[in-house]
Amino acid sequence: MLAFMLAVWRVLALATEKLNKSKISKLTAENGKPKRLSDGGGLYIEATVTGARLWKMAYRFGTAQKTLSFGKFPVVTIDDARKMRDAAKAILAAGGDPIEAKRAVKSGADSKTFDEYAGEFIEFRRGDPKPPAQSTLDKYEWSRASVRRTIGGIPIKDIRIPEIVSAIQVIAKTGKLHKAAKVRKFIDQVYEHVNATHHLGLNAPGTTISKAVYKPVKRNHPGFTEPHKVGELLRSIDGYSGDASTNFAMRLAPHVFLRAGEIRGLRWSWVNFDKAEIEIPDGAMKMKRPHIVPMSRQVQDIMREVEQFSGKNELVFPSPWRKSKTISENTLNVSLRRMGFSKEEVVFHGFRTTASTLLREVPIDGRKYSGDAIEMQLSHAKVDSVEAAYNKAKYMAERVPMMQLWSDMLDEYRKLPPAG
Repeated sequence: MLAFMLAVWRVLALATEKLNKSKISKLTAENGKPKRLSDGGGLYIEATVTGARLWKMAYRFGTAQKTLSFGKFPVVTIDDARKMRDAAKAILAAGGDPIEAKRAVKSGADSKTFDEYAGEFIEFRRGDPKPPAQSTLDKYEWSRASVRRTIGGIPIKDIRIPEIVSAIQVIAKTGKLHKAAKVRKFIDQVYEHVNATHHLGLNAPGTTISKAVYKPVKRNHPGFTEPHKVGELLRSIDGYSGDASTNFAMRLAPHVFLRAGEIRGLRWSWVNFDKAEIEIPDGAMKMKRPHIVPMSRQVQDIMREVEQFSGKNELVFPSPWRKSKTISENTLNVSLRRMGFSKEEVVFHGFRTTASTLLREVPIDGRKYSGDAIEMQLSHAKVDSVEAAYNKAKYMAERVPMMQLWSDMLDEYRKLPPAG
């Protein structure tokens, strides 16, 4: 037994013995293949078939196995290599990637990373006299965060196209092709911004990337168009027990034809009870023009209830965690899933589909609104910038009674028995 333990000890001692000049000088490639000797802590020296002896360090960052090169022996001594290994391990302990840190040092004055430039681009867009809708800024931030661990820490001028493609494919492989497409567009926008403001002469990667990334299939926004199913959905919303902001937003959504980001971003300063209108400025609308939502009696009742809850805030539907932030679009869709409706049946955006479809099915001789009034209320119609300032009230003589009719129709659908 003692002899066995001594043999094991000798093997372990040899395995953990540090390198020295004598060992390294005897190290050569074998059978036409590189040969390695370990120094511990991931550090090893590799003898190549050309006769060079190279210091390298193996490490794991996230889920990826990586190799960091330190240079040739004897130009890089044993002590130098060990100091470089220890420095790399310190970077790892701080949450960084040693390879990206090495790139940043080589980049010198132009070492600003993609993540830094992405943040600069977002702030530039936020400061625009006509900034994007908050939902667009939120998507920018999501796109920035989604590539932070892959290309975020790399100096932007050192990023290679395959690295960008790989970062996007990480998202696409989860099945989120539409999100991957948004990230691709965001990366291209950041590059264009950097070229315009910093004159780095970078090649915008959009055209090249598009050839290596799957294009998403154009998606529709499913929504119920059968009155009995609409009634079932409305009753489920009435009985839903989520947080207050989500509950109120879900109750309002079927009535007002607004997109998820437009509802989430509603401000009390836009609500006018005296005129029975919600007037949304152009920067908060997807189509970038001001928009008016006539409030039916039912919508006014809902908004009066919400006022008791959040009337002292700027936001109509503040996040339950931070009153200065809106509820998330994901929260609204998750609420529908919790009610038992699949994403193939209905999504939050599908409330617009429901209204558009069922209002068009009302017999023409029994209605006082046109298809153009529906399109205007959906904020679909495209107009030039001169007309936009005057267009928000177009077809109001038709839209006001139409919105009241639609709320009345929803009340009737709510009374219908479940779909057979």
